[in-house]
Amino acid sequence: MCCVVFSSARARSVCLITVGGGLYCPSRENDTVTDERSGHAMWTTVATVMGTAIALLTFFGVRGCGSPPEHPRPSPDYPPVSASVTRTGEAASSSPSPSPSPSPSPPVQSQEKYLVELEPLPGGYPPYTGSADLGGRTFAQTVSFSVDKSSLPSSYAEYNLGGRWRLFDATIGVRDDSPSGGRITFQALVDGRSVMKRELGVGESEKVKINVSGALRLMLKVSFTAGEHYDNYSYGSWGDARLSQQSEPL
Repeated sequence: MCCVVFSSARARSVCLITVGGGLYCPSRENDTVTDERSGHAMWTTVATVMGTAIALLTFFGVRGCGSPPEHPRPSPDYPPVSASVTRTGEAASSSPSPSPSPSPSPPVQSQEKYLVELEPLPGGYPPYTGSADLGGRTFAQTVSFSVDKSSLPSSYAEYNLGGRWRLFDATIGVRDDSPSGGRITFQALVDGRSVMKRELGVGESEKVKINVSGALRLMLKVSFTAGEHYDNYSYGSWGDARLSQQSEPL
C-alpha cells in the first residue's frame, strides 16, 4: 500500500489513497460531504495524479513508500597482494647464487735447500753435518766424511732428488783440523754417472757446480789418497752444499 495523504479544505477531511486507486476517507465527528459532485471531481483529479505518481515511481525503481533505497555495500578495502612465482630449479633474482670458492693453490716449493736438511738413503755412511772450516773460511751448512788409509779408505752418502732440482753447488776441501799432509779425492755421481772428481789437500778448497736437472739420485764420495798419518782420520767436506731451482750457475 502506498500511503498518500490528501486533505480537502473544502470537505475538511483527510483521505488515504491506496495503490489500487481506492480512496479511503475516515469520517470525523460532525463532518459531512456537502457536495457529491465536488467529491466526484476531486476523486477524478486525485486518481489522475496518483496514476502519474505511480508510473514515475515504477520507472525510477522505487519499490514502495517508506522503503529507503538500497545502496551498494562498499567492498572491503584489502591491501594489494603481490605474488611471485619461482620455477623449480631456478634461483630467485633477489638472492644471487654464491660465487664458487677458489681452489687452494698448490704449495710452492722452496727455491733452494741445503743438503743437511735431507736424509741420506740407506746403504752409505752417515756424514757429519754442521759447521766446518775450509782454508780458514767457515761454512755453516757442511756435509763432512771421515776417511783413513786402513779402516775406512772411502766414504759416501746418496740422496734422493726426485727430479725436482736443477743445480747442486758446494765448496769442497779438506777440513782444517785434518792431519797435515793428508790428501782426499772428492767425487760426485748423478744417477750413477761420475760428473766431477777433484783431489785436494789441507788448506785447499774449490767451488763446484753440478747440473742435476731431472736427476733422481746424487752421490757424494770422498776417498783417502795420501797422508803421513795413516791411522788418523782426515775429513773431506762439502761446505754449504745445496740444491736450487736456478737454471744458471750460481
